[in-house]
Amino acid sequence: MKPWEQILTNIANLFKVKTIVTLVIVLTFCFLTLRQINVSNEFVMIATAIITYYFAKPESRREAAERKAAEKREDDEQ
Repeated sequence: MKPWEQILTNIANLFKVKTIVTLVIVLTFCFLTLRQINVSNEFVMIATAIITYYFAKPESRREAAERKAAEKREDDEQ
């Protein structure tokens, strides 16, 4: 796969629902912090839980199989 195709694929994968939700939560938290607005503990707990889930979630079997198939196709092309 060409580098620019890989970049476009990565950008397309960014637009999954969980990524959008995580980005909105992080951007909101950053905005409120920069504006020096006090946020409630509930918001901080929810943001922490969402971010932890997003980054700590193990890869599903289907995602692993798709990733392996894509790597195999790349190896075959070379």
